[in-house]
Amino acid sequence: MEEKYFAASNSGKGFVSYFGEIFDPECLEHIYIIKGGPGTGKSYFMRMIATEAEKKGKNVVYYYCSSDQSSLDGIIIDEKIAFLDGTAPHDTDATIPGAVEDLIDLGVFWSSEQLSLLRKDIEKLNCEKKRHYKRAYSYLAAYHDISEGAVKIIEPLIDREKIKKSIRVLLKDVSRGKGYSQRTAICDSVGMGGRIRFDTLEKKAEKILRISDLFDTAHFYLAEVANFAFEKDMAITLSYDPINSERLDSVYFDNEKILFTACGEEEKDINMSRFIDKKGLSESRTALKNAMKLRSIMLDEAILALEDVKKSHFAIEKIYIGAMDFEAKEKFTHDFISRLEL
Repeated sequence: MEEKYFAASNSGKGFVSYFGEIFDPECLEHIYIIKGGPGTGKSYFMRMIATEAEKKGKNVVYYYCSSDQSSLDGIIIDEKIAFLDGTAPHDTDATIPGAVEDLIDLGVFWSSEQLSLLRKDIEKLNCEKKRHYKRAYSYLAAYHDISEGAVKIIEPLIDREKIKKSIRVLLKDVSRGKGYSQRTAICDSVGMGGRIRFDTLEKKAEKILRISDLFDTAHFYLAEVANFAFEKDMAITLSYDPINSERLDSVYFDNEKILFTACGEEEKDINMSRFIDKKGLSESRTALKNAMKLRSIMLDEAILALEDVKKSHFAIEKIYIGAMDFEAKEKFTHDFISRLEL
């Protein structure tokens, strides 16, 4: 099974990066930060290294780009060695150069002379791409604001104590852990390919508890699940909603292999209507339905804008690909892998 996640989100509050947490110099033995423009083969370079690592029996975790969901943002090998895209919007720089981080510049394989001749085309496409991104983020911001409005309606109707009791019953046979820890592993993204979700946590889990996301309320339940894990000194993995990035969409208990999730189309195990005041919900149902409809429209428009981003993005990539000496770059890749101690 390929363990894959996202390392960032296109959210209602702008671009949200989890790079600092995922690729933490204090937790990894070595980090290779890859520089180079679009189309220089950063993602392919990482795939080549990942393939070689897996041939040697190493565990590789893949982190994909939240915008171009077919492209890699980074990999981590055996929780020790990381390779990551250090270009915008991440703009990652070395904090402990040489001792922990090394820079790899794939820009040395492009022809600056050739690119300079196409400067106006690149500038025009970059402006178009920026304009489309701005439009997409405006719609994502509207989606987020509508969600916040719906929360203000329904939050007072939720019985949190009843949620806590439900969690204690479901996890009554789970033993206290050996120390609380948490890591972030984003499973969902809104990008150039639309809304895409990876089912890595589902594949890892031995037990899955799916929560009905009635009027966007499952995150209240998941927040209490995370609190339970903290109180019980347990190790968990957290996945956040890509647009409402402050809200959980999944909580995975690492050692127990139990997953609580609001995602997926399968039949739900936990019905959120149990925890919501029925009279208040009845009175608010029309407003909540309208909010969900408006939010859906905003998401559709954001995805259309991101499709326009894709056109500009790949047009820029095409220019850079045409200016690359891939023969020299591939030789460098093979030489680098042969020297790499995995």
